[in-house]
Amino acid sequence: MTQTSTTLAWRALCVALGALACNAVLGIDEATLACPAGADCSPTNPTGPVAGVQAVAMGLPAGDAGLAPLPINGVPNGGIGADAGSEGTSSVPLAPLPEAATPGVSLPAACAAGTVNCDGARLLVCNAAGTAFTLLNDCGSAALCDAPAAACTPAACAAGAVTCDGARLVVCNADRTGFTLLDDCGSAARCDAEAATCAPAACEPDERRCQGPALQVCNDDGTGFELEQQCASAVLCSTDGCAPPACPANQGRCQGAQLERCNSDQTGFEPEQQCANAALCSPAGCQPAACAPNQRRCQGAQLELCNAGQTGFEPEQQCANAALCSPAGCQAPPPPQLRLGLPLRSAFQVPVAA
Repeated sequence: MTQTSTTLAWRALCVALGALACNAVLGIDEATLACPAGADCSPTNPTGPVAGVQAVAMGLPAGDAGLAPLPINGVPNGGIGADAGSEGTSSVPLAPLPEAATPGVSLPAACAAGTVNCDGARLLVCNAAGTAFTLLNDCGSAALCDAPAAACTPAACAAGAVTCDGARLVVCNADRTGFTLLDDCGSAARCDAEAATCAPAACEPDERRCQGPALQVCNDDGTGFELEQQCASAVLCSTDGCAPPACPANQGRCQGAQLERCNSDQTGFEPEQQCANAALCSPAGCQPAACAPNQRRCQGAQLELCNAGQTGFEPEQQCANAALCSPAGCQAPPPPQLRLGLPLRSAFQVPVAA
């Protein structure tokens, strides 16, 4: 091989490896890379002389030269010796490098042994020979791949996991570095992570309703009603509040001889019983009459008459004695009787003045 062809081969190798200072390291004189007149000597020209030499140096047919693979740490990914159709960087094998044309000059390595790099979510390390990157770990996302630490950052959550942060319904982001907001449920009680949705509100906060005599108000979470006030009855309950009762439950009163009782709604009194008279009416109920109207009786010589309220007897007349007292009235005493054996004249004799 002539000096020019050897130099061209090294030049092609430098182009393939992407080492900008390669010529200076190898002591190659740029003037020796003379290009034939009218020829395209660009390394990317697949038919140019430099590309042809590059292809030969890489072990490829001359027509396959001019490829431009993506570098990893300055080393072509899928470049020298890599599979032409492979993607990714979990392994970057390199073909054996040709022996140095210049004695005492070492060929550049593909990567520095132990160098750690990230290829998307994949954490890679350069092998001991410096010929390829190998997979250390799959971090799950590019954001979790930490090359300086040579480790994967622990994921904050599982991809797509849904949870609740108070009233906020959140989902783990694609990078698994944290959560993003799905919805604001208004309250923690309405956040349903299992269903990945906000439960519908049962009521609006401060909304009121009556359930029988119970006045209820919607809680702050909007998840249901709570007791605010117990009214005396269902009729007295309204969303404005409890109305005061007209009377205590089951209270009785008398209106004349009419006994009335407070109704079950406590909105007023209703007739319950007609007593014999007002005197016999009591809030506890109608009292039995102690006697019949105009009824009389004797208490010794005292003639008594049933009072107007029929609650008892009152004195009506004092008879001469008990024998002369009768419920019909006091009897008159009998007339005086004549004494037998006396002269008749003495009984009717009128004294004569002397």
